[in-house]
Amino acid sequence: MKTAIDYLKFDVEYTEWKILKNMLTDNSLDNVKQIGFEMHTPEFLGKFQNKNTPTHATVNDYIKMVNLLKGLEKKNFRKFNHRRNPFCEYKATYADKTFYSCYELHYVNMNFVSSNYTVKSN
Repeated sequence: MKTAIDYLKFDVEYTEWKILKNMLTDNSLDNVKQIGFEMHTPEFLGKFQNKNTPTHATVNDYIKMVNLLKGLEKKNFRKFNHRRNPFCEYKATYADKTFYSCYELHYVNMNFVSSNYTVKSN
C-alpha cells in the first residue's frame, strides 16, 4: 500500500484546472486524505495580468470547471469548506455588482473517513 498523504494544498494561479485534470486521470489522489486549493476563474487572469478589460468566463469555461469538481466527487471526495478570497474581488462592467474570481476549496476523501466521521490515522 502506498503512503497516505494527510493534506495536499496548492495555489497555482489558474493552473489548478490542468493539474486537477491530470490528478483525476492518473489516480494520484487515491492516497490523499484531504485536499485544499484555490480555484480561479478567467476573470482572475485579467486582473493578474493587469489588463484593463478582464477576460470573462464563458458557459463552456464553467462547464469544464464544474465537471472537474464533480470528478473529485466521483473519486469520493466531499467538499467540507469553501470561502471567497477577498483579494480577488472585481466589479462587473455589465452590472453594478461585485464578483469574485477565486475561492478557497477544501475536500475530504471519504475513503479515509470512519463511520463516526473522523479521519482515519495510519
